[in-house]
Amino acid sequence: MTDDFLYTTLGRTGRRVFRLGLSASYRPGKAAVHEALDQGLNYFFCYGFDTHMIKVLRELPASRRQELLVVPTAYSFVEEAKAWLGRRRLAPAPAPAAGD
Repeated sequence: MTDDFLYTTLGRTGRRVFRLGLSASYRPGKAAVHEALDQGLNYFFCYGFDTHMIKVLRELPASRRQELLVVPTAYSFVEEAKAWLGRRRLAPAPAPAAGD
């Protein structure tokens, strides 16, 4: 494939990024991060709890890190908590035990 297909410009930033990125959502592991870098990926979607990706990216020389686009994010449990609370409220109350 040509570089024209593999890379694109990210919006108005003018930054040249690989069309595919690597997400830490499923903790890809150090080997996968190294492989992604070797294949030219420079877009990383990074969660704070994925120490594998963070460690690999931190160990890169500063000049190499300048070429990367790292999108930090935090996972929010708000929607899951609302869903859980909604199920709790909608669940029928337990029947009183005999003798209560």
